[in-house]
Amino acid sequence: MKQKGTSIVGWGKNRQVVDWYITPPQTTESLMKREKFEGIVWECASGDGSMAKVLSKYNAVIASDLRTDDKVYGHKGIDFLKNPQRFEADNIITNPPFRYGKEFVELALKNPRIKKVAMIFKISFLEGIGRYNFFKSTPLKKVLVFCRRQPINNASREIKNSGLIAFCWFIWDKDYVGEPTIGWINDKLCRDKFQTKLNKPKVNTPSLSKKNTKENGFPPTPKGMGIQPTIL
Repeated sequence: MKQKGTSIVGWGKNRQVVDWYITPPQTTESLMKREKFEGIVWECASGDGSMAKVLSKYNAVIASDLRTDDKVYGHKGIDFLKNPQRFEADNIITNPPFRYGKEFVELALKNPRIKKVAMIFKISFLEGIGRYNFFKSTPLKKVLVFCRRQPINNASREIKNSGLIAFCWFIWDKDYVGEPTIGWINDKLCRDKFQTKLNKPKVNTPSLSKKNTKENGFPPTPKGMGIQPTIL
């Protein structure tokens, strides 16, 4: 259990080698409903395309990933850390490998054509003296905090819960001047297509109607009397 927890948090031997963790479509939708991006968007860690496909509803999209297997959506074998200006785009939006998150942001902002950058990170990405200095030196515009845990999980496993981690969208805008603002995302989750339904089957507990009371021998429970008897 501990290993699984550290894997999800960002470390541990079970962590995906190239951090392929699927971003549910509603997580991306939440960003696009709140922030406008003009021009072409480059999704530079596209994985199976879960994010890129949503982005394409709003903007022209270039998708690429370090991986080269058949599951990759878009251009394969493109290492953003080694080739951060491989494509001409106006914005970069992605869910980067957490351990290289800061490097992804720095390289994206150094790209002279890029106007805006949006990346999703754990809320703990805000912490630390080093991060404080980093944020103060970048045009961070906004942080959008998810009120509900996002079911972001290992692509090789079924998603069995809403996640253990609090996530945020971080948005940088080169034209923005001022202190960053904070907002909250409280959109309802829609997990049907991305989460295995593991809810326990509903148990049809007989209602305490007159019929059931007579058959089961329990008197009806008056309102305010608390727990009703369990019928075995």
